Amino acid sequence: MQPLVSAETASLTSIRKSWYAKTTTVHRMYMKELWNKCVSTGAASHRLERVKSPADLFDSGFDSVVIAAGYQSNDLVPQHMNMQRKQGRNVIFRKRSSGSVFNIPMVSGKYLVPQRDNDLLAGATVEAVDPNVNERGISETLEALGTRIFELYPDLEEHYEPASVTSGVRGIPIRPPGIAPLPYLSSPSPNVWLIAGLASRGLLHHALLADLLTNALVSNDPSLLPEELQSGID
Repeated sequence: MQPLVSAETASLTSIRKSWYAKTTTVHRMYMKELWNKCVSTGAASHRLERVKSPADLFDSGFDSVVIAAGYQSNDLVPQHMNMQRKQGRNVIFRKRSSGSVFNIPMVSGKYLVPQRDNDLLAGATVEAVDPNVNERGISETLEALGTRIFELYPDLEEHYEPASVTSGVRGIPIRPPGIAPLPYLSSPSPNVWLIAGLASRGLLHHALLADLLTNALVSNDPSLLPEELQSGID
């Protein structure tokens, strides 16, 4: 079976710029071109439906269902999920008039990501969902982020100044103590497949996970999925 998207098309090395819009954490240009490639080859089409369970999709005539709804996957297969919703706050830094542009995305515990207009996004906190998160200011968010962003870029304060705060919600797998929060890749029931819990690393891991999931789905064999990625499923 030919892949839906060639390695060349999907290559992240072709992405020259990365930015975040509001709370979107996946590069818009990359996602748009990936989707256009699928549509142009006849491998995908878009149909908007309101569903409450995978059964609703089977009733619509689908042979298999892949749930990739982020933290909202809990709502579709709650009996098979072990994922918590966590809120993340970011600080957007604006380049000072005398500052130099920092244009290398970095991630190690925290992350710094160049944006449009030479802004720099720093994040993220990991905390309980707070409906009043918008009331939290820059100083409180910087304190919550700690020193890691300044360790990633020691000259941050010299070249940038904090300008605003953004926030979003992500799904983080719950694992036993001592086990890394690996994403979920499983088949909770026949012909239902799940990919979730990528936290804030979806852009890094999605291609590999999708390839593993596709091989198992086409073979209709969940045992082909790595066991360690299914350990959080009841």
